[in-house]
Amino acid sequence: MADLENGYLRLANQIQDALCIVELSGREFRVLNAIIRLTYGWSKKSDRIANSLIADKTTLKVKHVSEAVLSLAYRNIIILRRIGQTRYIGINTNLDKWAYSKPHCSKCPVSFPDDEI
Repeated sequence: MADLENGYLRLANQIQDALCIVELSGREFRVLNAIIRLTYGWSKKSDRIANSLIADKTTLKVKHVSEAVLSLAYRNIIILRRIGQTRYIGINTNLDKWAYSKPHCSKCPVSFPDDEI
């Protein structure tokens, strides 16, 4: 049985409201929830999160996680930041920047700048 004694995360109501209306694929939804759990669940705004860790948490293939992460970053729902060889992932709290509707292309983005991945 789930209860607060086993842990919980604090999430701003505005972010939760945004999650209710943003159009996401099933994979994007699972990846985004894993990112929220792996950041806000540890009281962090961003953290070093490998695609393989998200894959383990969501039971998705690493390739599909990578595609979903790039799509979420392209839509400004998450922020990818690279410091040296380390990539940090966090939720974009500037909700006005989110692309709430899905892009009108089959596989967006086709490419993403290497320095932002």
